[in-house]
Amino acid sequence: MFEFIDNLLADNKPLEQTTAYIVMQQLNPNAYITLNGNEVTIVEDWVDSEEDGNIYRMGYFSTKDGRHAQAYCLENPFADMAPEGGFPYRKTHLAPSGNICLGTKEHSGPLHQSGYTLYDTVKIARYWCTAFSVYIDTGKFPQPKDA
Repeated sequence: MFEFIDNLLADNKPLEQTTAYIVMQQLNPNAYITLNGNEVTIVEDWVDSEEDGNIYRMGYFSTKDGRHAQAYCLENPFADMAPEGGFPYRKTHLAPSGNICLGTKEHSGPLHQSGYTLYDTVKIARYWCTAFSVYIDTGKFPQPKDA
């Protein structure tokens, strides 16, 4: 009985048994997922839309339980520009580090303080890809209410 409880409390699950791995496999079974200490690192390629076909390489860092995550744009189709597309952070929501502004909750400090789950982080980051492409084309960064 106590061994069962110890196993539940222990944070030494293999990668494939972490919540973060399971969530990402459901979102993208082709994503590259690794375990680095207590963090799960994920890389995926995401196409912003069928019409444009712009490919973004996204990076996600998550706690093993998937309760805290951050998103980074590792590569974008406008790579000949500065990492943030040559536009200011306040307009593109992309920091020079590649960190993507996910919203009003904490998301750029220590990982365990992020207010976003891995699931929400991936969904918001994918929306950001499309919004960034729209901004490059139109000069206007669409908000979710505009979509």
